[in-house]
Amino acid sequence: MRHKEIDGIRGWAALLVVAFHLFQETLGIIFPIFHSAWFNFIFDGHLMVLIFFILSGDALSISFFSTSKPNGTVRILLSRYLRLTFPILISCLLTYLLMTVHLTYNIQASRIVQREDWLGSFLNFDPSFINFAKYSLADVYFNHRTENSYNPFLWTMSVEMLGSIIIFLNIFILPHTKYNFKIIITQIIFFWISAPYLSLFIAGFFFGNLRQNNYFEHLKKSKKNWIFTVSFIVLAIFISYARSLKGGIELHGHVLHFSGIADFEQLNVLWAIAFTFLCYSSNTLLHFFKSTLSQFLGKISFPIYIIQFPIIASFTCAGILYAHQNGLSDKFYLVISFISLLIYVVISLLFKKVENIYLNKLNTYTTKLLKEDAV
Repeated sequence: MRHKEIDGIRGWAALLVVAFHLFQETLGIIFPIFHSAWFNFIFDGHLMVLIFFILSGDALSISFFSTSKPNGTVRILLSRYLRLTFPILISCLLTYLLMTVHLTYNIQASRIVQREDWLGSFLNFDPSFINFAKYSLADVYFNHRTENSYNPFLWTMSVEMLGSIIIFLNIFILPHTKYNFKIIITQIIFFWISAPYLSLFIAGFFFGNLRQNNYFEHLKKSKKNWIFTVSFIVLAIFISYARSLKGGIELHGHVLHFSGIADFEQLNVLWAIAFTFLCYSSNTLLHFFKSTLSQFLGKISFPIYIIQFPIIASFTCAGILYAHQNGLSDKFYLVISFISLLIYVVISLLFKKVENIYLNKLNTYTTKLLKEDAV
């Protein structure tokens, strides 16, 4: 059972992460406006990644809440590693091949856009097939470091794998307990304090529980449902404004820095939870996330996220280098970024078709395996 709002939210979040890397991270020094309050929420890639984690916790628990039995999740558990590793392998293979034929230009381009601290820190090693395979199959989950990464944006995969394991443990354990609600809330608080990212998976699990109990349906029928839409807008404006502030206000002799508060990780986690809750509760937002465009973006969300780095390191950076060497205006960098965005979409569509073939075969294999185990 699929819930379209999850796909729609994930689609827009993926697109905003890509925009964040292309415009604010890559071109933010040359175009300071991308760090202004006008763009900070639109380019809040980190917040979007946190929302990814919530959606993963929710999506992974759907079969459990629809059947109230852990059996439906066994196949997902068996295929989770293979499901994630296939696109990772393809993405890293593309980077490896580009490095091998010397078509990665991120280090040269980083000097032009003054991002040696970010863009220039990637791919500072010689390509090796063994290291590529080791990173794609294991290190991406258990030993991800920028200095050995064929796709540094995949730092999220180690969190994703651990969060998935925690969700599956809950699915198998909670049916045997009496205080499910209290256990879930306790986990959210515990992980929020000790490992903030992991609390997001449990929050997604909690939202799935609320949906199963028709909590969101009740909110959607409320005459004051518009409050959730307004709250979403207000929170987005506040966060965007807070992230743009470099100074602060003086309070009892101490300066309270808004930018410091905006970057506080536990607070970012709370904001991500709040945004997801508001998206699930607002009729207006739900209608938007279930729209045709949102569903299209949801369809290619994982491919577009996974494929963005090799294209930035090659095509985008090559375009920046070409524009600089030929004395073109800085505005040409924006053109290159928009073209890169279109390339992401086209390649993601092709990638999705290949991935679907792979997933169909994977589902067939895991289903057959389960039947053999049952016998």
